Amino acid sequence: MALFLQHKTDDIQWAVWKMEESLDALLALLPDARRVFCEQELNRFVSERRKMEWLSVRVLLYAMLQEDKEIGYSPEGKPYLTDHSFFISISHTKGYVAVMLASFTPAGIDIEQYAQRVHKVSD
Repeated sequence: MALFLQHKTDDIQWAVWKMEESLDALLALLPDARRVFCEQELNRFVSERRKMEWLSVRVLLYAMLQEDKEIGYSPEGKPYLTDHSFFISISHTKGYVAVMLASFTPAGIDIEQYAQRVHKVSD
């Protein structure tokens, strides 16, 4: 399991997943019904990287809550949980995905891979 970081308070929780597993290994971490759904949905993506990001988000969400949740998207592309149990924010960068869940108000998470160019901006 590649749960990299996790934090939880009364109303917000977030976690970061390091994408090290194969697609098959990730699928095996999901409950049967969600696994079948995800296998079908993965066919929509051409890019292996995009498949890995999409599936890793769902595995991370399941790891955080230990219950099956479905992610929908607004017409603008904003993610939401279809049962509206939490507000959700999703981010990904090279090799990692992050999910933030908030109980009472929308919240956001953004992860970026550290790069030397950050120092160039500060100089």
